[in-house]
Amino acid sequence: MSGYIRLRRADLAVDTPKGKYGATVEFEHGLNILWADNTSGKSTCIQGIIYALGLEGMLSASHKIPLPHAMTHYLEDGGEKIAVDESLVAVEIENGSGTIATIVRFVKSNAKDSRLVTVFEGMTVEQVGTKVGADYFVRLEGAAVRGAGFHAWLTNFIGWKLPTVSRYQGDDCPLYLECIFPLLIVEQKHGWSGIQARMPTHFRVRDVSKRAIEFLLNLDAYENAIRRDRLRDALATTKVRWGEVVSESERLARRVSGIANGIPKEPATWGTQDEPYISVPVSNAWRRLDAEIRDNLTRIAVLESKEIPRVEQVAEELTESLREDERRLSDAEIFAGQFLRDVEAEKAQLEAVMQRLESLREDLQRNKDISRLNQLGSIRAMKTSRKECPTCHQSVVDSLLPQDVHHEPMSIEENIEFIDEQIAAFESMKVEATRVIKSKERRLQALRDHVTNLRSTIRSKKRALVADGRTPSLAAVEEKVRLVETTKIVMAIQEEWRLLLVRALEIANQYSTLEAQLKEVGTDDLSPADAEKLRALQQLFVEQLKDYNFRSIEPKLVEISKDTYRPSHEGFDLGFDLSASDMIRTIWAYLQALLEVARKGDTNHLGMMILDEPRQQQAQRMSFEAFLRRAASALKAEQQVIFATSEDEAQLQAMLEDVPHKYIRVPGMLLTRRE
Repeated sequence: MSGYIRLRRADLAVDTPKGKYGATVEFEHGLNILWADNTSGKSTCIQGIIYALGLEGMLSASHKIPLPHAMTHYLEDGGEKIAVDESLVAVEIENGSGTIATIVRFVKSNAKDSRLVTVFEGMTVEQVGTKVGADYFVRLEGAAVRGAGFHAWLTNFIGWKLPTVSRYQGDDCPLYLECIFPLLIVEQKHGWSGIQARMPTHFRVRDVSKRAIEFLLNLDAYENAIRRDRLRDALATTKVRWGEVVSESERLARRVSGIANGIPKEPATWGTQDEPYISVPVSNAWRRLDAEIRDNLTRIAVLESKEIPRVEQVAEELTESLREDERRLSDAEIFAGQFLRDVEAEKAQLEAVMQRLESLREDLQRNKDISRLNQLGSIRAMKTSRKECPTCHQSVVDSLLPQDVHHEPMSIEENIEFIDEQIAAFESMKVEATRVIKSKERRLQALRDHVTNLRSTIRSKKRALVADGRTPSLAAVEEKVRLVETTKIVMAIQEEWRLLLVRALEIANQYSTLEAQLKEVGTDDLSPADAEKLRALQQLFVEQLKDYNFRSIEPKLVEISKDTYRPSHEGFDLGFDLSASDMIRTIWAYLQALLEVARKGDTNHLGMMILDEPRQQQAQRMSFEAFLRRAASALKAEQQVIFATSEDEAQLQAMLEDVPHKYIRVPGMLLTRRE
């Protein structure tokens, strides 16, 4: 067994202007019955234990001290109200190694904050005296993980290693003790409304109830579930990173009016195609960017190998070149206009496809609804099938074909199949139209850039023709400069593209590894050992339901869910349609079954259970007596069960006859004057 604790003693102390008050309650192995009249303070003892262990967070997110006024403001003695000057709770516990520790936490003090806990390790309450203990903090951030945190100390003392769990915010945290102890301690006010009724949600732990049970039973499924959650989160993060790669590839391509080719939308398909590349528009075709760079470098080398000609040397050639550029500009402007109209036409066609898809989906849903009504035997659906208008009851013909020739219209099922096929076809058209528009928009932008460049070239050549004939040709200089600058830009983009592909390969490999790991984890969390524990839990649970006279459902029909590990019936958590008394029996049986499973296998159960007023909702005496006998079996297993009750004492004593137990009787008020 991993983790064990036994509660040896609880000591409550109150200082008042009229002396000291307090109570000492000692516990043993097996069944402990703490009996007191209502409002006499038995619940104060249980709440004091919860408070001393820093577990009030399992009751509420509030930092208000969960103890009555007798520990915080005033206590009553003989009808007199006496102010509380200072108060504390001391709890003596023992772990599986036999080490004893006394935990002291002030409830009210002028000198010490209630979030301070002092631990006297290796000492009993009597030995504490004036000795100095180790101070820890609780109910503050880090109390569960830092060296000065009390719950970090308590976890280590118990022998637990708290697992890391996921929170709704996406970050991780330990499975806090406050999330586990509702399966070990049930307080009176709110704890009996259901199994794990007071399970805290303010820690924002995902599936907190399930995580707590998995940990307490030490299920392998716990680690599998945590690993799967982390792998899924990692895959989701990797997909986001891949989306950034896709967006970056499109951004790089747009900078050269090009298109990114070969970057898949999902990282899983990386490597199934040729190496991705950017294609750019050249004349009336698309060309790879790397090939365009090579050609530009060749042209630059040729230009640099020649002397820059004077204007008079190239005047005739320049004039002819100017006429050719003006002709090309005219053609390019006409072509750009036509291309713009093509793009608008493609967009209009896409809009028509979208509208048709919407109409088809409405038709599909309508036909599916009619089919469902037919299956249910709807009269309305039957009238429609008989070619009768469901509104005016006139005869209708559901075909536009000539009526002299008999044509059998399609059935509803055939309509559904036909519309499904149409939707699939139009979805393909939508994808293709979107791709074509994207490509043509890139091409249109390239044409516009080409027009802009031609206009700049024409202006340069016109300036060159009117310049002094003896000067170097400005057009030749500008052509070279423009070519060099353009090549620098596209080479920089090509280098960014290369680095992007390296990044994409890294992400794709990571995604592939994560997918393989997720596949290895599988979908079935339960190991053979887990299944055996759950079978034992179910057997013990159902066995007790029978013993406790559970009647709402046939006990043999109740099972322990493999999804939630909680009692269920027909796929729903047990709790719906139960009588109030049967709900109490269910809680008894489940918590006791968890305790007994710990005797059969390796679990993290502490071997301790504390129940405040377990006989709720007037549960039958015979049921409660059976529960008492069952709980008393803790003695042989060296476990501990503590019941705090105000049950009719005579009846309680009769029920406890021949039941091994320790009886702790509080004859009056729990807190009494001390000498």
